[in-house]
Amino acid sequence: MVMIRTPLRVSFAGGGSDRPEFIEARGAGRVVSTTITRYVHVTAHRRLVQSTVRVAYTRTEEAPSAAAIDHDIVREALLTTGLESAIEVHTIAELPSRGSGLGASSALAVGCLHAFRALQGERPTAAELARQACDLEIERLGQRIGRQDQWACALGGVREYAFLRGGEVRSYSLRLGREARAALEAHLLLVWSPRRGDTSARMLAEQTDLDAIEALAGFVPATTEALLAGNMRGLGNLLRASWEIKRRLAEDLSPPDVDAMIDAALGTGAYGAKLCGAGGGGCILLITPPERREAVVAAMAPGITVPAGLDFKGTVVCYAQGRDHPGP
Repeated sequence: MVMIRTPLRVSFAGGGSDRPEFIEARGAGRVVSTTITRYVHVTAHRRLVQSTVRVAYTRTEEAPSAAAIDHDIVREALLTTGLESAIEVHTIAELPSRGSGLGASSALAVGCLHAFRALQGERPTAAELARQACDLEIERLGQRIGRQDQWACALGGVREYAFLRGGEVRSYSLRLGREARAALEAHLLLVWSPRRGDTSARMLAEQTDLDAIEALAGFVPATTEALLAGNMRGLGNLLRASWEIKRRLAEDLSPPDVDAMIDAALGTGAYGAKLCGAGGGGCILLITPPERREAVVAAMAPGITVPAGLDFKGTVVCYAQGRDHPGP
């Protein structure tokens, strides 16, 4: 049996520039993000008697082979790693795996691949898992998404990424000093909006303004500088400015009730705010001075605060036992 923990992520700047169509047109994309202490958990073990495949998530499936499983990510991860029968898989997401805006579906892809490879005694690197998860979601499942989520969830930490043609990805760890790290953790606030995010192809297909996406990527250097300096007011101002560009990328990207929550937060003292992910709902990321946190949260009612710190480990094996694996 193996148990895998994979973090979710929040993106500060550059979202959209990691998508293949932007990279092919403009040459490269840039994103700066961090993983957080909210996770997707995957448990897998060999079935000793039954030959069927059993998968438990918000529903439970049991099928004669992996190919007959409905859950697309679990199915493709099983087939990719050659586990086609006699296996049981359980997945638990601390936040909804679709529509949170925190890369949860990619975290699930990374976590499943990690679990299924570890179950067979393999020790894949984080970069290998990120590449394999990109292939699973983009190539095998045909999803029109970028590559930032898979890489962030696999590697963990506060990082800047460069996305190049041919699928090449370069990662640069931002080594925050003690004070800068403490400042970011004190100011980072996540609030769950009452509306689930829109992960449909329609929402992403509407985001075709390459000049606007390039402008979003242009915020990355200043955002990196603010993070390293622990300049939270500057980070908030950048978040605010980039959101004003992003919210115009697609119709309904920022619904009126979400706009009202963000306006209330900014009017109550938050330095900056943005909706995470493709848009439509899900989590709102805020940079908020600690002394204004309580007032900002109250102003954003009925939003729900999501407690989260910074994760620096990425996807990890929490438990491993059995003859197929060398041990914990």
